[in-house]
Amino acid sequence: MIKRFCSLGAFTTVLVASAIQVPAAPAAVPAGSCDSIDPAACLLPYPNNHFTRADSSTPTKLRLNLPATGTPKNKHKTPIAVADLNRSDGFSPGSMLIAFVPEIDLSRSLINTITNPAGYAASNAGVVAIDTVTGKRQPLFGELDSHAISADKADLLIRPLRNWVEGRRYVVAIIAPKDSAGLPIAPSINFKALRDGTATGTLALRKAEFASIFATLKSAGVTKSKVYLAWQFTVASSKNLTGRLLSIRDRAFKSLGDTNLADRIVSGRSPSFTITRTINFTSGENEFLSRRVYGTINVPCFLSGTGCRPGSSFNLDASGMPILRSGNVDKAPFVCNIPRSVAEGTTVKQLGFPVVYGHGLLGNYEAITRNDAYAIAGNDYGNVFCGLDWQGMASEDAATIGLAILPDLSNFNKLADRLQQGQLNFLMLARALIHPAGFGANAAFQFGGHTVLGPKVGFSGDSQGGILGGTTVAISPDFRYGSLGVPAINYSTLLDRSIDFDEYASIMYDSYPRAQERPLLMALIQQLWDRGEGDGYAQHISGSPLPNSPDHSVLLLPAFGDHQVSNLATEVYARTIGAKLRTPALSIGRGSPFNMFWGITNGGTGQISGNAMLMMDSGPLRTEGGITLGTPAMPTGNTPPNIGQDPHGLGGGTAEIRRLVSGYIRTGKLLPSCSGLPCGIGGWVPGL
Repeated sequence: MIKRFCSLGAFTTVLVASAIQVPAAPAAVPAGSCDSIDPAACLLPYPNNHFTRADSSTPTKLRLNLPATGTPKNKHKTPIAVADLNRSDGFSPGSMLIAFVPEIDLSRSLINTITNPAGYAASNAGVVAIDTVTGKRQPLFGELDSHAISADKADLLIRPLRNWVEGRRYVVAIIAPKDSAGLPIAPSINFKALRDGTATGTLALRKAEFASIFATLKSAGVTKSKVYLAWQFTVASSKNLTGRLLSIRDRAFKSLGDTNLADRIVSGRSPSFTITRTINFTSGENEFLSRRVYGTINVPCFLSGTGCRPGSSFNLDASGMPILRSGNVDKAPFVCNIPRSVAEGTTVKQLGFPVVYGHGLLGNYEAITRNDAYAIAGNDYGNVFCGLDWQGMASEDAATIGLAILPDLSNFNKLADRLQQGQLNFLMLARALIHPAGFGANAAFQFGGHTVLGPKVGFSGDSQGGILGGTTVAISPDFRYGSLGVPAINYSTLLDRSIDFDEYASIMYDSYPRAQERPLLMALIQQLWDRGEGDGYAQHISGSPLPNSPDHSVLLLPAFGDHQVSNLATEVYARTIGAKLRTPALSIGRGSPFNMFWGITNGGTGQISGNAMLMMDSGPLRTEGGITLGTPAMPTGNTPPNIGQDPHGLGGGTAEIRRLVSGYIRTGKLLPSCSGLPCGIGGWVPGL
């Protein structure tokens, strides 16, 4: 007996290389139509070149062509607006693949899960992925959406274990899925007709498209008759992902007189700024800090709202680049801590090392004033920490996100655009910190008439600051090295694996009640998020710098079992940037049931140069003095960890981690650490 297709088809994903390169967009198909091969939702399967059109002006020769009425609708029956989405020339480099396969059993369908990442390469894998340029399979895994209203309504999600390559085309196919009884699941009528050559009418216009897809699958050894679902998609180009932010960066620095940002030479003028408040501390008032300086830095505002106020977005010119309205200035607030080890009284003891800090989820520039860890690290290592808002995802954006964006995702560009302006502000702050005529020339940063600021600057960010900070480092002319604490790419993977998302999900899911389309919500907004978060820039941190940009490196510092930022998404980051893992990373048995570090280069116990990852561990679940400590491994599904102690914020309170971060942001080298053992945080001392 064969299970008949109910509302969707089984999902076995095959991305396969083809020697035959044909037009990726089905030009003969009516523009903006749904894809009838997976009728569970208009946009399934997704991402999908069916939702593109030919455009010779883009690097990929495509432009997205999402149907205006085919995107998910909120409870007011308003579909997500497609205008800004359709400016993309491909899909997100972090895209999860989404399809619906009724009653699929992953194990019986031979679809590898996150506990068996190497299974993607099995000869009989139910889902495989191959780059059409290199002919190599893409590492990936499959899971059913844990947030579905019932198991039989769960979408199949296929996630890459490292990001898809920008500008590349992939062919996707689903092979011989089965239900829990081992019975085969039949494909949709329309897909079967395309597969078997019996398509008629409008559907027959896609014959050439699918002839190419099946030729690709045949070259990969896939039996055509076993394919349940197949399609192709193209990843957005680097130019498309990063073009807006690079444009506003280059124009802002050009206005200062610096046009060569790749040479790391500080030239032109300093950004202008205003010091608004200076607080001098006695040793009794603050044993770590001598002074705290508040001010605002003036940055060209490329957003529509005067002063770059929350809720603003870009106005774009004919070439799709943000327009700068004459006289529009973002007066971004900042605060800097000057430690006693750098200066005290009228004496400069040593030149401080400026560090621009990126705060956590919907926080603000004051984060460094609320946690002694930054004052201690500053005093111990001579770091002058300066905080700035992540505009777009700062505390002052919370109302816009909660009241305007989550109820209607057509407004998501208000977050994504303002986030790019926030990235520019970070670059301007870094330049003012090291420019000879910048902060160091102001009395607020002088003791006894001498500056406290050295000539180089580093970046450090945690949580949201670790997620967004990869972008900041990749585009910066002044940061050479960055420390990314409890970081990840991308939001579409980590959100529903984070306890932080619960309250925001309640608003968004109430607004978009159709559970089967919720993974699509994540996929669509990620395409705009990529323009400002690390997912769109990771491939250019090291080895392939962006135009007019120098090369960089970063240190990734995940916390094992993190309740807020998924280890899974951090591992994808590490694979994508080729980070070397400091080992031993965990005590024996701590990673069960995962092969967590599969595909990540072993960096050993010695010094690591360049991109690196160090796992922090708060230890196994235990009780000490009536307090629950430690945490187990993350869940295997797309749900957040909620057992034990959340290790998310414990790294900064650990002296060894502060030492390693301070060393890395100066030298780009992860020093030998933790006495050759796994690195404990929160007081945990691991063994092997």
